[in-house]
Amino acid sequence: METEVSSNSADPPKTLGRKRMGKAKKHKKLKKRRISKEVEASDDGFDGNGVVDDGDEPDLSGASDSEDFINDESNQQIECDIEAFPMESGDRDGVVNMLTQIFLKADIDLEVFADSIIAQSPFGLVLGPAEDQSDEEDKNVVFGVLTALPLLNNSAEAPKFMKDILDFLEMKSRKFAMKEFRDALDACDV
Repeated sequence: METEVSSNSADPPKTLGRKRMGKAKKHKKLKKRRISKEVEASDDGFDGNGVVDDGDEPDLSGASDSEDFINDESNQQIECDIEAFPMESGDRDGVVNMLTQIFLKADIDLEVFADSIIAQSPFGLVLGPAEDQSDEEDKNVVFGVLTALPLLNNSAEAPKFMKDILDFLEMKSRKFAMKEFRDALDACDV
């Protein structure tokens, strides 16, 4: 079954001026669009190209559900209750994931970094779903991390990951920070 829009009575005569002819073509295009949108919106299995979709074959048109989710511009809000919890050893993978997002291209041992952050517990928190909304299988989901860690000077007693963090911060400050900040950082002998 194929849908075709034809309106012989709306076709402009060839003797009309360019301006009027353009309006008639525009009207015809709008009419075609309106009908094609109505066909797309109908849910009878007809795809608008003369093909009936009986639902047996998967849709291989190239658009996936994840692409629809990413390109969704409906500005809908998702309600989610989050709570702050003291860190525990089960949060290690989530903390490493958060640190990976921060130090994406840095050569820092993030597992040791996460272990030292968790070792400070109860100082520091992880943000996760509220207990009444969490699933049993996703018990230690981490949405965020809140903590502070003392960065020692480049002394022999500082762990390697701290030295790597200081080097990373120094490199980024040379690239992005204002000169006054770099001077203050150099004055601290970090």
